[in-house]
Amino acid sequence: MNTPNHSHQTSPSLVVAKNIVVATDLTDKEKLLPHVIAQARRSGAHVTLVHALPVPDEFILGKRTASAPDAREAQARQTLADMAQRVEMEGIPCSIILKRGVAVDIVHQEIEDGQADRLIIGTHGHGYAGQKILGCVANALLRAVNVPVYVIGPHATSTPSHVVPHRILHPVSLTGQYRASAAFALALAQANRADLTLLHVLDAGMLRGAHFQEISAKAKQGLSELIPSQHPPIAVHTLVECGDAPFEILRVCAATESDWIVMGIERDFPWGSMSNNAAYQVIAQADRPVLVVRDHAIAERLAHTVEAELVSVS
Repeated sequence: MNTPNHSHQTSPSLVVAKNIVVATDLTDKEKLLPHVIAQARRSGAHVTLVHALPVPDEFILGKRTASAPDAREAQARQTLADMAQRVEMEGIPCSIILKRGVAVDIVHQEIEDGQADRLIIGTHGHGYAGQKILGCVANALLRAVNVPVYVIGPHATSTPSHVVPHRILHPVSLTGQYRASAAFALALAQANRADLTLLHVLDAGMLRGAHFQEISAKAKQGLSELIPSQHPPIAVHTLVECGDAPFEILRVCAATESDWIVMGIERDFPWGSMSNNAAYQVIAQADRPVLVVRDHAIAERLAHTVEAELVSVS
C-alpha cells in the first residue's frame, strides 16, 4: 500500500479525474468501492481514502496525550488498509489518510493539498417528518468544495449499470452560470461515450399560464443552444417538462434509464435552505449516483479546459 503523498500527476481537467479523494465513514465501503474502482480505472486516477476520527473528550480536557492510540484508531486504520488493498489489487495506486478532527475540514484540506479533482462520498438517509435528509458531513462538503462531488445517496445502488455511465441526465436551470455545468455535462458524456439528456423543468404554475407554449418553446431553444454545432458523436437530447423539479428529474431519470445525474448548484445558498435545494432532494431520493458541481467553480476552471478535453478524448 502506498504511503500518503501528493507527487502523483494532477489533471488540468475536472472531467477526467486524476486525483480522487474518497471520504468514508468505514461503514460504507461496500457501497463506495465499486464506484471508486470503476472511476479510477477508467481515468488512471490516484485514490486517497480519507477517514476522520472524532477527538475524544480526554484530549480536549487535556487528560490524555494525542500520541496514545486507542482500539478504535487501530481498527479504523486496519479497515482503511483493507479498503486500499482492494483498490490496489485492481492496479490502482491508493493512499490512506486517518486523522482526528472535524471530518469536513480534514477532507477539504486533503482536496486542497492533493490538488484533487473529484470527491466521492456516500450518504445515509434518515427519516424526519416524512422527509429524507443527508448526513451533516455530506451536507457541509457539498457547500464547501469546488471540485465535482460524486454522491452515492442512501437509495443509490452499486450495480454495474450505474457504476459506469452509458446515459447521463443533466437538469438545466437556464439561470445563473448554467452554461458552465452544461459544458461540463457534455464533456463528461463525451469522455464516457454516454448519451446525454438536457432537461429543463418549468414551474407547475406555468402550465395554466397564457404564455406557456411561448415559454416552453423558449426553454427548448435555450437547451438547444447549449449543444455546440460540432460536438463529438454522442447522442444529445433536450427535454422540457413542467412540474415539481425534483419529482420530474427523478421521473425523467427513470424514463431515460440514466445512470448518472449531473446537478449544478449555485455559488452559495443559506444553510437553512439546503433541504429545499433541488440537488439535495434529488440526492436524497435517487436510486443512482448524482455528480454535483458548483457552477462558479466549473465556470472558472472549465473555461480553460473543456475545449482541450473535447479534442483530447475524441
